[in-house]
Amino acid sequence: MHAAGGATLRWALAAAMALAGAACITVSIRLSLADDLARRPELASAARAVRLAPGSARYRLRQAALLERDNPAGGDAAVGRLLEDATTIEPRLAEPWMQRGLYLEIHGHKNQAEQMLLRAADADHTFKPAWTLANFYARHADIDKFWTYARQCLQLTEPAGYAPEPVFDLCWRVSDDAPTILNRAVPPVPPVRAAYALYLTSLRKPSAALPAWRTLNRTGMADEFGPSLPLCDLLIQTGDAAGAVEVWNGYAAAHGRAGLDPARGRSLTDGNLEREPAGRGFNWALPRSHGIDNRYFGDENEVRVELDGDQPESAELLTQNIPVVPGARYRLRFQYQTTDIEPGSGLSWAAVEPATGAPQPSTCASLSSAEPAGGACEFQTASGQSLLRLALRYSRPLGTLRAHGSIRISHVRLERLA
Repeated sequence: MHAAGGATLRWALAAAMALAGAACITVSIRLSLADDLARRPELASAARAVRLAPGSARYRLRQAALLERDNPAGGDAAVGRLLEDATTIEPRLAEPWMQRGLYLEIHGHKNQAEQMLLRAADADHTFKPAWTLANFYARHADIDKFWTYARQCLQLTEPAGYAPEPVFDLCWRVSDDAPTILNRAVPPVPPVRAAYALYLTSLRKPSAALPAWRTLNRTGMADEFGPSLPLCDLLIQTGDAAGAVEVWNGYAAAHGRAGLDPARGRSLTDGNLEREPAGRGFNWALPRSHGIDNRYFGDENEVRVELDGDQPESAELLTQNIPVVPGARYRLRFQYQTTDIEPGSGLSWAAVEPATGAPQPSTCASLSSAEPAGGACEFQTASGQSLLRLALRYSRPLGTLRAHGSIRISHVRLERLA
């Protein structure tokens, strides 16, 4: 009898397990079908997905979106009910609250919309709810609240992998006051401050970018995130010598290099040519042009330039932007050697105005020496001139053939005379 009872119990348990398994399979099939239907573009498919899975807020959001798409002039009440149902079904999800808030805003219910969006931000402390609120407050000119959520967005961009530039764009649409944006919206997080300095540099706003760079430089991390050289280039291009020197010196300190101080006679960078010309900031540069092969040789700390006779009639071969003292006189000294370059060939140093390339008055003569030699020339800076570009140049003299030969340059020195 006990054996028969045990068999009956085992049969009952097996049957219950089979029924439970069948139920699980049925539910799984229903959910899979509902998910497939919700992905389709037809409103009827989304409505069927809701019937198959009435506990899914996501499917109601999908049905609401398609209903609004298919009935732009009507169906508002049905859309509102679907969104309200979604927030009731899954109140811990941010998306239903955001969608309901935006729906209410569109229909003129600003205060209710704000409450829905705040519920979304309470439910989910990530970027999207904060970004939605920042845009909401920007649209309604609620500036104090805007700054709160713009800053929160930027605090979340780095860990979440969001690009901060859209937030910066929105800040500048709300206000054109650079100090306000920096102090109220941009958190003192080095990657974000660096991104902001680069953003302003790309927009050619050096006066706004420089304070952002300074706050980053005080952390000792300006160079790690890369805004220093682009900003230095922009400051040179816009003629801000003091700002360019400040940024360059921050960059130089991070790399263990000597800084610049034109008032104390330090205007030239790397006169010994110990580093590859990088062409950024106050580094040496090797401009490229057809018919010219200009290269750096680190083993010998020199630059060699070969002209193949087909180069342009005028070209810069080796250059460096330099900060200078206005109205001062300078002497440039250097070591050089030429091969197959005749006297008067048009190969010489020049001090040129950075924006126009116009040479300044100087005593720089054409270079030619088959043996290693020292060269020197002098130039005068104009009143009010705080930036120049030193340039080894080729300029074909009238009535001559283009030069075909080479020159080696090393040990460059710049001395302020008066």
